[in-house]
Amino acid sequence: MLAEVTVDRDALRANVAALSALVAPARYWAVVKANAYGHGLAQTALALEGMVAGFCVYRVDEAASLRAAGIRTPLLVLGPVESRELPTALECEAALTVWDRSFARDLSRAARQRGKSGAVHVKVDTGVTRLGFTPAGVPEAIDAFLTDAGLALRGVYTHLAAAEELESAFTLEQFARFEKCLAPVATALEARGIRRHAAASAAAMLYPPLRLDLIRAGIATYGIWPSDQTRAAAGRFGLVPALSWVTKLVVVHDVEEGRSIGYGCTFTTARPSHIGVLPIGYAEGLPRALSNA
Repeated sequence: MLAEVTVDRDALRANVAALSALVAPARYWAVVKANAYGHGLAQTALALEGMVAGFCVYRVDEAASLRAAGIRTPLLVLGPVESRELPTALECEAALTVWDRSFARDLSRAARQRGKSGAVHVKVDTGVTRLGFTPAGVPEAIDAFLTDAGLALRGVYTHLAAAEELESAFTLEQFARFEKCLAPVATALEARGIRRHAAASAAAMLYPPLRLDLIRAGIATYGIWPSDQTRAAAGRFGLVPALSWVTKLVVVHDVEEGRSIGYGCTFTTARPSHIGVLPIGYAEGLPRALSNA
């Protein structure tokens, strides 16, 4: 084989164990969207089941794939869900993200028709300006969902825009907005064990107060630092890259100074050089933007 990608399951487990110890007592939900960041959706989840409290995916079909693979751990769908996908979501008992009342009504109706309650996490837009209830609308929405027999509120969360930066004022502003909008319903949330979450990988490392009840760890699960600042601030805490892409040299050229190499002549030798050729390229997923990087 000229090239192969390997995933080290022990590295995945080591990363989860290390970050879990750091953030305890917050619970660890591993983000496995986008084919587990290229590491293999089912394979990654099977390697981590029993170590994590839940898995976050982006699409309903990802949740269904995990159930088909035998995963029984709780699931949260982070992305939008179409009405035609609601039966599948309910069948695989995945919690869905809710950011508007009309979708919540559709889910409630579909769940009640099947004699079920649809699990939901309410998303609050505190500053990313993508998906989520405005903070002002959160208390009323939560009150409505708590009394809807077709819904089972499991969590409330927000997403952070600049948590990879040390001492980010905007991150703290977002967190303050999140706490403020939940204050009117805090007693109800606590009484029902409804979990609050805000931190992904970077915030989980850099901002301990933001760990709350659970973290959603994506990139760190796979042994990749969210940013150089995150790595510098981590101290003895370490991550182990889980994915390796291995190939081999197929030929080595001796070329003179001034020889152009590759498409677009993007590299020119500044001296007599040994030039190696690897049998991988765009078709294997090597980004063209890395040409002469």
